[in-house]
Amino acid sequence: MGVLADVLSQPETAGFVHVARSDDPVRRYLTRDPEPRQPAALVCLPADTVSQGDNPVEAIYSVPNAHRDTAAAAFVASEDPADENDSGSDEINRTVATREPETPPGTHVVRLLADQLGDAAGTGTLRVPSHIPHDAAVRLQRAGYDISSTAAVTEARASKTSAERECLRAVQQAGAHGIAHATDRLAAATTDDGRLHVDGEPLSATQLERDIATAVAETGVTPETVAVRAPATNPSGPLPAGEGIVIAVRPRGPHGYYGHLTRTVAVDSDGGWDRRAHIAAKAGLTTARTHCQPGTSVATVAAEVRAELTAYGFPPRTELAKVGATTRRPTPARRQLFMASDSHQSRLPVRARTSHLNRERRSLSPFALPIPTTADSDSARSSKSPTTAGNSSSIIPSR
Repeated sequence: MGVLADVLSQPETAGFVHVARSDDPVRRYLTRDPEPRQPAALVCLPADTVSQGDNPVEAIYSVPNAHRDTAAAAFVASEDPADENDSGSDEINRTVATREPETPPGTHVVRLLADQLGDAAGTGTLRVPSHIPHDAAVRLQRAGYDISSTAAVTEARASKTSAERECLRAVQQAGAHGIAHATDRLAAATTDDGRLHVDGEPLSATQLERDIATAVAETGVTPETVAVRAPATNPSGPLPAGEGIVIAVRPRGPHGYYGHLTRTVAVDSDGGWDRRAHIAAKAGLTTARTHCQPGTSVATVAAEVRAELTAYGFPPRTELAKVGATTRRPTPARRQLFMASDSHQSRLPVRARTSHLNRERRSLSPFALPIPTTADSDSARSSKSPTTAGNSSSIIPSR
């Protein structure tokens, strides 16, 4: 929250206000609180306008009554290792204020400002993000405040600190642990009439999802989304051999950072197309990593990947490459190629590694999993590339 120091020091500034309707990355960034899903607000006041307290900045987190304890643990008591950008955290007086669920956060903010500012209430300028809800802005203006948007928080969130990258790396490693557990299970499977069995029992997508979730949870990370899909297969039915099995994991770490890892694994594949696609995908990923440099546009990276795939005999019929980490929900109708980290590759013997490409003979996967990603859930590949997520495929040799 130290990023707001310059904002609060501007002339005529009465304070900074942020109002979030529900799950909001800016609120998570400022409060270190992954919850609540209900509307919440944050009020920050400079030292010379605060009517009480010795600290230079007064920060008040407005939440519903039921969320008081968890908000206090995250906002007041928690020491977030990713908070190195908050250089003035020791000089911020953090408190949690509760309201009835039916009370709009904008109304509660007006009351908090009146309590804190005393005779100065209703005067001066409130700095707010440009996307503050309209009803909250109207309430603040009716209370007498001028409203001025600031991009300070957006600019601060444009790059990750080393501590934030460590949080991202840790949660991504937890997802990789879950994927590795799944591939171990698949490697131990036997094939019976084209279907996979483990210890004589059919292995279903539902069972594999449970196993992955357990493995991720053992690392201290929440397995928020785990999905296993295979072509023309009921989730409760046995998984097929020789077809692509798409495994997607979206873990959430204790500090609210998300990971996103997708792998496509084939057991007892006949090779052929898979091997050719692996070579093309590997070349495409290498090209993407080479061009992912500061200042390079996403469109440029995607174009380079498409050109590389075309050179290997996979011309783009739709959108063959998807580069970036801020898309909230991929379009299911498109085949996607995500950048993958070498540190997150399968531990199994690999003969091919492919992605969702348009297949000549059969579809590797008839759908793309709609696993969402956010700017705060970017998967870290390295300190130089903190915002990548991966999708690759492995071929597990016949037993």
